[in-house]
Amino acid sequence: MGVFASFSLLFLLAFCVLVTPGMGSSCSPGDQACYQRVYEDEGNVLCSFGKGFIQALGWRNCTENGRSSYDHCQYEGIHCDPQTRFVQNFTLSATLKKLYLPVAMGLLSNLENIVMYSNPLLRGSIPESFSKLESLKSIDLMNSGLGGKIPPGLFALPNLRSISFDNNGFTGKIPEFTASPPLKKLHLRNNFFSGSLPPSLMKIQSLSSLNIAGNFLSGSFPAFENSTLSDCVFTQEYGQTNEFCCSMQEIIPPPCILLGCDRSC
Repeated sequence: MGVFASFSLLFLLAFCVLVTPGMGSSCSPGDQACYQRVYEDEGNVLCSFGKGFIQALGWRNCTENGRSSYDHCQYEGIHCDPQTRFVQNFTLSATLKKLYLPVAMGLLSNLENIVMYSNPLLRGSIPESFSKLESLKSIDLMNSGLGGKIPPGLFALPNLRSISFDNNGFTGKIPEFTASPPLKKLHLRNNFFSGSLPPSLMKIQSLSSLNIAGNFLSGSFPAFENSTLSDCVFTQEYGQTNEFCCSMQEIIPPPCILLGCDRSC
């Protein structure tokens, strides 16, 4: 680990100690003092994202020591709850600057939506800290330059409704959905996922849109316990494709696209 990386890690650890207590506790309805404390902490977290993000989004009111000197709810790409002023949505439009997902984003415990699609210069992997975003409902990172393994805790978040990771370089197995989230959309097309499908995926009753084509998945299908799928693609005719064993094809919902299966399993 280089000197800069070591310094950054030490800074983040120190920063977490300073701000986490106020952000990790829930505020009682109408507790304005608590709202204000969390608001200030979240502003400082945003300013700790680093010069790359600050410049890409045009945030010009972060001090040199990483403190917010302006209403961060007015920042480009930030949407706050109108009552509490907690950060709810983070959006990054296409940028010409090479960026990495900020580890400190995992401290925004009230964050519900992350929209950062079509950013080919967004590099690196998803930080483990994203597994702490228990309020997260949707995350869209499709058409970017990300890779590596998905933190197992990310797919274990209890409130996830939509995951869009199409056209990246993610590897490893698809994590288990241990919290049985109210997931409606899971799009992982054109990555490098391998291994078999997690059985917990097939138990999500709310799932309606599934696309996992263009990976290196294999094995047999677990029995679907879900009858709400209206849009699903498992394999594709061109490029890299999954190689599933389809002895249980009769349990695959009719609207699903499944090509080139080996029935000898």
